[in-house]
Amino acid sequence: DDWQGTYDAGYFLGSQPAPGAPAHQSVVYKTNFAYDTTSTMPALPNGMSNFAAVFNTNTVGYLSGGTQNKTPGGDDRDGIVKYDLVTETASQLGTGSTRRIASNNDMGIANSLAGYSGGGHDEAIPWPYGTQSISRKFTFSTESEIMLPGAAWTSSPSPVSRAGSVGNSTTHGYFAGGITGAPSQPNDGKSDIVKFTYSTDSISTIPANLRASASNFATSSDATNGYFYGGDATPSGGRHNYIDKLIFSTDTRTYGNNNIVGSTSYMNGTGNSSNAFIGGGYAGGSSYYSYVQKYNLSTETMVTIPSAAFPLPKYAGGAMSPLSTG
Repeated sequence: DDWQGTYDAGYFLGSQPAPGAPAHQSVVYKTNFAYDTTSTMPALPNGMSNFAAVFNTNTVGYLSGGTQNKTPGGDDRDGIVKYDLVTETASQLGTGSTRRIASNNDMGIANSLAGYSGGGHDEAIPWPYGTQSISRKFTFSTESEIMLPGAAWTSSPSPVSRAGSVGNSTTHGYFAGGITGAPSQPNDGKSDIVKFTYSTDSISTIPANLRASASNFATSSDATNGYFYGGDATPSGGRHNYIDKLIFSTDTRTYGNNNIVGSTSYMNGTGNSSNAFIGGGYAGGSSYYSYVQKYNLSTETMVTIPSAAFPLPKYAGGAMSPLSTG
């Protein structure tokens, strides 16, 4: 193993405009898991947010699609940014996606060979038909994306955007939540969870659901469980402050102990096998957050860590950390 970076840190990347940062942000913040501190790293190629997917290996991560993520000579939302976890630098891939998808939050699962994502909104397809059910596969060795029409994700029964995911790095993951976009179901919030199996590139339905419809929630995963934090409550309005827990071995959802600080959406989550780190977020009105919360996975307790706060508020970005930390 020629690893020269750190297994003890996560990265929070990009953001929508927020107080103190009136344009889309190209920021990259590194949160050290051992010392509970955050530092500012070299920026992304451009300000961007609302990614279609974020996934990574032990040494490199990718930001797929999203607002203002653009391939050179291409179109908005077709870009894929590569983030090197060893050199801690970002670059725009010359070849991006064949689609122009954005409007997910903490979407993206991966094993050592490929990253997978589902849902989102394709800017190239006229409203109201742009919300997508098709799943995507990004092969790390070739840095190329293909569509998986045989693994379509339809959520009772419409496609969704503003969705998220959890999963392990060996066998399977899950897509969950979001809001529908079909003309027959405009902006209908969903609680559905589907299971994605890496070895067969296939989706299957499971009985479990989130405890309520949710979108734009943060997520984190370790080897055995996934967690969903907060999110928008659609169509009832408002935001959630609770944590849902998905047990990978049984495909069952239960309540995670404790709550996040306030009712918040558009946060991003990362972490290691001991703790999840949930950063930023938006709580409506003028409430944009820069704090980082730490969730102990063994005791399922949440605390805010002032020493890890971001320099500026951020939300609707992405987050990643080496696969071996989870």
